[in-house]
Amino acid sequence: MIALATVLAVAGCGQDAADLPTATLARADLVGTWASDGAGTIRFDRGGTIHLVGVPLRGITARRADPATPSTSTGRWSLEDSHGWGWKTVCWKDRDADRCTAIVRGSAAHRELDLVVGDPDQVDWYRYHRVSS
Repeated sequence: MIALATVLAVAGCGQDAADLPTATLARADLVGTWASDGAGTIRFDRGGTIHLVGVPLRGITARRADPATPSTSTGRWSLEDSHGWGWKTVCWKDRDADRCTAIVRGSAAHRELDLVVGDPDQVDWYRYHRVSS
């Protein structure tokens, strides 16, 4: 439900290069490290482990009331279909919860990963770009 609401919110945003439908995306396309200016890094391992380091707590929990304190989390990740919307949803499970609040969009050359915070109708997310595989 959250994943669908997230996709709907992003679908309504302005059209820039990253808003174009996501080219075919496989798990291997996420493997590596993704970084954001001032919002830490996210590393996807081939074996299915996700490492979030220095990521704002509110980006990890998707709760607007949580602080932006840099935090660390490790869990297991999966890539989910967005049911025809042209984006993919990244889910992960850590010791606290299952989360499906990250989306991947854009062409292979301009791929972005967003951690959506709070109400998906608000434009409140942390954007990451792949920096290594």
